[in-house]
Amino acid sequence: MREARDVEKNSTLRSPRTLLALLVAVAIVVAAVLVVLSQLGGAGGGSGEDGGKLYSGIPQDGTTLGETDAPVTVYLYEDFQCPFCGQFSREMFPRLVDDYVRDGKARLVSETMVFLGPDSVTAARAALAAGEQNHYWPYYSLLYANQEAENSGYVTDDFLRGLAEKTPGLEVGKWEDQRGQLLYEGAGRRSVKSRSFRRKLDADFDLQRTRRADEDR
Repeated sequence: MREARDVEKNSTLRSPRTLLALLVAVAIVVAAVLVVLSQLGGAGGGSGEDGGKLYSGIPQDGTTLGETDAPVTVYLYEDFQCPFCGQFSREMFPRLVDDYVRDGKARLVSETMVFLGPDSVTAARAALAAGEQNHYWPYYSLLYANQEAENSGYVTDDFLRGLAEKTPGLEVGKWEDQRGQLLYEGAGRRSVKSRSFRRKLDADFDLQRTRRADEDR
């Protein structure tokens, strides 16, 4: 009986309706945080094109941005095709970085999600590959700065490579190799960081497949 309840619970957590509810809850929390930020002051601004300036001097470790001993850790659950995530990244995220991450009050951890379609997986893989060189966040900003309509087919290899070429300090050839390693098998040739990113991406991809199966029922 307990096992049946656990299966039912896991199925519920993976349902599209539950995912939507969670995303709405996250949006509400983000809105509340931004209200607090506006009360405390601080200017917004910034874009993916000046990402080098936005992240200058801030420690980056994979998908983590900020000092390891920051008293507050903020987790961002985002899909690179999500239009609301894109709006947050372009309009509000730079203020969060400048006012709270830069001087060590908080650090950010990106939890990449891929619930909107195959292009979400492709974009996430490209960003995580940039994270292998600790340039995830500038690439993250460029993805959102150049975001187009979801599932419109804009996430092509040429598009992603173009963003890589604009990412300050990123070795594009190495990025291509790392992106391929996240796509294909060969764990023995991957770094520890790459393996952890691969597990994360696989988990998100499995969630997307479960969502599609639920919709087809």
